[in-house]
Amino acid sequence: SRASAITIIKRWVFKMTDIENTVLGIVQDTADYLDEPVLLSSRFMDIGINSVLFIKIIVNVEDTYDLEISEVEIVRLLEENVSSLAQYIQKEVAQK
Repeated sequence: SRASAITIIKRWVFKMTDIENTVLGIVQDTADYLDEPVLLSSRFMDIGINSVLFIKIIVNVEDTYDLEISEVEIVRLLEENVSSLAQYIQKEVAQK
């Protein structure tokens, strides 16, 4: 029914927002050298997140969500932004 579809969408949006906020917090804690806030649209490379710092972020994310992210995905996600990482986590969490 339409009502149950809306409920499912609301739950997904709420969970996505929760994941986005958590990931943003992890990235901000790692990039505490920045003068400006980290945004969902912030690209990791543009805010000075190198591969060593990104691995710290990934380990924290894996521990938080009990995930194991493949090396291929890590390399791909490093080229992306914070929102892409949150979306990836959302997809992985939904499959558990």
